Amino acid sequence: MISKQDVSAVILAAGKGKRMKSSLPKVLHKVMGKESLAWVIELAEKITGQQIVVVGHQREMVTTSLSNWGCEVDVVVQDVLDGTGGAVKRALRRIKGDWVLILCGDMPLISARSVRRLFRASISGRPSMLVAETEERGSYGRVWVDEDGLAKRIVEKSDLSGSEDSSLINTGVYFVPKQLLREGLKRIVPNNAQGELYLTDLVQYAYQKKMGFKVVLVDPQECIGINSRKDLALAEEILRRRIINSHLERGVTIHMPETVWIEDGVKIGRDTEIFPFTVIRSRVKIGSYCQIGPFAHIRSGTRIGNNCIVGNFVEVNRSLLSDKVYAKHLTYLGDTVVGEASNIGAGTITANYDGHSKNKTEIGRNAFIGSGAILIAPVKVGNKAIVGAGAVVPKRHNVADGKVVVGVPAKEIRNG
Repeated sequence: MISKQDVSAVILAAGKGKRMKSSLPKVLHKVMGKESLAWVIELAEKITGQQIVVVGHQREMVTTSLSNWGCEVDVVVQDVLDGTGGAVKRALRRIKGDWVLILCGDMPLISARSVRRLFRASISGRPSMLVAETEERGSYGRVWVDEDGLAKRIVEKSDLSGSEDSSLINTGVYFVPKQLLREGLKRIVPNNAQGELYLTDLVQYAYQKKMGFKVVLVDPQECIGINSRKDLALAEEILRRRIINSHLERGVTIHMPETVWIEDGVKIGRDTEIFPFTVIRSRVKIGSYCQIGPFAHIRSGTRIGNNCIVGNFVEVNRSLLSDKVYAKHLTYLGDTVVGEASNIGAGTITANYDGHSKNKTEIGRNAFIGSGAILIAPVKVGNKAIVGAGAVVPKRHNVADGKVVVGVPAKEIRNG
């Protein structure tokens, strides 16, 4: 049995991605709220004991991102972009495991389940690789397989000759004994239109050495690489549907799910309803028995308790809504803490940005904020306090518990 600690992952993230037509490296484009490379590293962390990322093009941006994510990965620089074989060659001396899992940093859809199938296929000591069968083969390399299910060779699209073709495409995901990888990379040489060292040539080398790669068939959707904006859109739609389905399976009701956007890293409690045209960004937590939307925007860093209503055209950003908070219409809550059972009237704005910094608004328990009120942060509204409709509460003009304020600027009129 191959254990997690036996395996080192080498993640290829050095390519230019010319077809993206972007100043951002292709592996840093976000797919459902998380960078493509981050998806791949997260997968590798689940199933391998070591992760190595090979960087090249715009490597400063990639390494800075790795640092910001707090990833404990080994970084290898491919100073000359001489192909996938060249990338893995540079990583060889850093590999600790006896087995090497090779992944592409622009392929966020590969699942842990599929990779574990590779591990099982290689229990006998034979290398393995993921392939897919599809009519839409595009620019993917073609794979030829013998009657025993072993890959004989891979030919890149640009190197196909005449009418030769195969229905099997190469995903770029390989599982190889380190010793075979070391030996093969010493012997293969550039032999293609691009003059690059192709990792795919290792497949033919292994087959000739009676160590052919066992092919493992995978869903073609998992093979999508982010090489163009069209690829990015397609990958996002597939991941969006995966995320939606995971919430449905956990007991969340999502009305017209084709219109709802929920990014990675969102937690939603049972029996909460998400209504159409709602956007929920990453790092959001929503409790049970809530109603969110339609046309709501819940941004990163927000926490919403149980039995809350965040209604149409309400935006909540980096805020905490306690249980039983209602904000039903046309409201912006930014950097705001709202106490239990408070009501936020239609058109309420917490003005959190003063042109230099973001400031906090605190609203107590059982408070009532009237329609069209503006609370200029930093400011506090106490428990059971009332802010009248259309009132403007200036910064640091806190409203004490139980008090009522009205007007512009808001002034106290009586005890609550």
